[in-house]
Amino acid sequence: MTYLILGLGNPGEEYENTRHNIGRDATAYLAALLGFQYFKLKPENIFVIYDDIDLPFGTIKISFNKSSGGHKGIESVIKKLKTKEFWRIRVGINPTKKKKDAMDLVLKKFASKDEQEIKKLKKEINEALICAITESPEKAMTLFNQ
Repeated sequence: MTYLILGLGNPGEEYENTRHNIGRDATAYLAALLGFQYFKLKPENIFVIYDDIDLPFGTIKISFNKSSGGHKGIESVIKKLKTKEFWRIRVGINPTKKKKDAMDLVLKKFASKDEQEIKKLKKEINEALICAITESPEKAMTLFNQ
């Protein structure tokens, strides 16, 4: 049986031995203790799905080898991988066309009236990812980028 164990934390010396990194540190300790080998994936075989406040709610955009666009999580992935050459599935979360403060928007819960749209959006995200993996990311881009 295969298991994937992810320990969350932040990369970089400034976060070493911090409380925030306990999951990451515990996982690294377990891997060393049991002699596990980390997956050696090529960055171009990695897909990151994330929220994007620059896209309208309900839209999806697939891209490759782009900047972080100010997204802290993507900045972290770029820093860790030491490359921008990975796939992104950006999911629009902005309910209006106006620019909003990121922290005000991303931590808000979805309204109950958005429930059906969220269900549809999750299905579309999965369809895009399946298309990218089984056919090609480029085909998924042509089919799903709006």
